Amino acid sequence: MVVRSRSRYLKPISGTVNGWFSNGSPSTATRSYPGVFWESMVDQVEVGNGGRMTLDKYFHKGVYPTFSGSNIIEFGKPVRYTNWPLSPFGDPKYDIAHYSSFGGVPSAAAAATELAAMTNPSRPLIDIPVFAKELTELPELLLKRSGDVGRDIASGRLSLEFGWKPLIGDLLKLLDFKKEFDARVQELLHLEKTGIRRKRKLFSDTSPPFDRTTGTDTTTGLNSVHLRESVTTIEVSGFMRWKPDMEPARLLGIAYDRHRDINLKAYAALAGISNTIIDASTIWELVPYSWLADWCTNAGDYLAAHRNIVGAVPDGKVQVMFHRYTEQVVKLSGAPTSRFSQLEKSTLEFVRIHETKERVPTSLEVEAHLPFLNERKIAILADLIRGSYYGRR
Repeated sequence: MVVRSRSRYLKPISGTVNGWFSNGSPSTATRSYPGVFWESMVDQVEVGNGGRMTLDKYFHKGVYPTFSGSNIIEFGKPVRYTNWPLSPFGDPKYDIAHYSSFGGVPSAAAAATELAAMTNPSRPLIDIPVFAKELTELPELLLKRSGDVGRDIASGRLSLEFGWKPLIGDLLKLLDFKKEFDARVQELLHLEKTGIRRKRKLFSDTSPPFDRTTGTDTTTGLNSVHLRESVTTIEVSGFMRWKPDMEPARLLGIAYDRHRDINLKAYAALAGISNTIIDASTIWELVPYSWLADWCTNAGDYLAAHRNIVGAVPDGKVQVMFHRYTEQVVKLSGAPTSRFSQLEKSTLEFVRIHETKERVPTSLEVEAHLPFLNERKIAILADLIRGSYYGRR
C-alpha cells in the first residue's frame, strides 16, 4: 500500500508603510502573511475504489482586504501605505475550526451499513409478514381504551407512531407497486449485466453560529475592530457496488436461481419473501420494541443489509465520505481612533473557509452507541413510560 502526501499554497502577501520617526528620519514597516489558499491531501493507493483519503483546504471568498494611500500626516509629513494587509486576514489556517458538537453523526461503520440496507437489491417495498402482523393489530388500535385519560393519550400517540403510520404507509406503497416492480426488474437486469453502483446522502446538519469573537488590531497605528462568526455544515454520504452472488447465502434464504425468471425475483424482493418465508431481517422487525433497540444499535440495518433474496452481495468495501465546510464571516470596521477616515465610515466583509473531506473504506458491522434523543424520541419515551408504567400503578 502506497501513501501519498501533497500540498499547495499561494505565495505570501506583503505590504509596506513608509512613515516618519519623531526626529524626522524615515521609517519603514512591512507585514507579510501566507497566501489565502492552502490545501493538503493524504491518501492511500489501493486496488478498486481507492483507500483512505483526507483533504484539508483553506480559502476565501471576495477580495483580500488591503489598504493603500498617503492621506495621513505624521509629524508634518505624509505617510504612505502600500498593499497593507489588514489583520486578522492573514494566515488562512489561523483559528478556523469546525463545529464539533453535532448530534447524531453516524460512525463510518454505521453509515456503511445504513447505505447497504437502503440500496440492497433484495430490500422489500412491503414486508408481507410484518404487514400481516400490522393487520392483526388493527382491532386493538381501534378499540383499546382504559379508565386513565392520560394513559389513553400516551397510548394513542404510540399507536399513531408505531401502528397507524406504518400501516397507512404500507397501504400507500401498494399504490406504487407496479411502478416499483418495473424499476426493480430493471435494477436486477442491470445487476446481472454489470453490477450496480449506488450513492446516497446519509446525514446532514448545520451548526448554529459559533466562535463569535471581537478583536482589535493596533499595528502601525491602524486601529481596526473585527467581528467574526462561523457556521459549519456537515454531510455524510456513501458509495458502494453490488454484484451478483454466485453462491447465494442460504442462511437468509434464496427463493429463486438467478438464471430463472427475473420477474419472480422482483416480486419476492418487493414482498420480502424468501424460501424460508421469514428471514432474519423480518424476524427482527417482528420482535417487540426492536425499534427501541435500533436507537442504540444498528442491528436492524445490518440484518437488512445482508438480506439476500435475489442473489446480490456487496462488491468490496463501502466508501464513506465525511464532508465538513466551515464558513467564517469577518467584518472589519474602524475604531474611534483609526487613522483611516475611510475605514471609520465603512465596513469591510471578508469570508474565510475551511473545508475537510475524508473518505473511509468501511466494512458492514454491528455496533452499539449512545442514542441521540431528539424531540420526537423524547416524546415517544415519555408516552411509553406514561402508558406502561403509570397505567399499572
